[in-house]
Amino acid sequence: MLELPTSQRINGIVHSVQRVHQAITRAGLAAEGRDLLQQIEDFTSTPLKALPR
Repeated sequence: MLELPTSQRINGIVHSVQRVHQAITRAGLAAEGRDLLQQIEDFTSTPLKALPR
C-alpha cells in the first residue's frame, strides 16, 4: 500500500496510515520501526489537497 501512486491515495488511506504511525510511536516502538515510520512519513508527505477525495 505504501507504494500507491499519489493519484490513488485517497484521504481514508492516508489517515489510516497516519494512525499506524501514531500507534507505533505511542507503543514505544519507534526505534524498531524506524524504516516503516520513514516510509509512512514519505507516503503522507504529499499535501492532502493534492490527493483525490
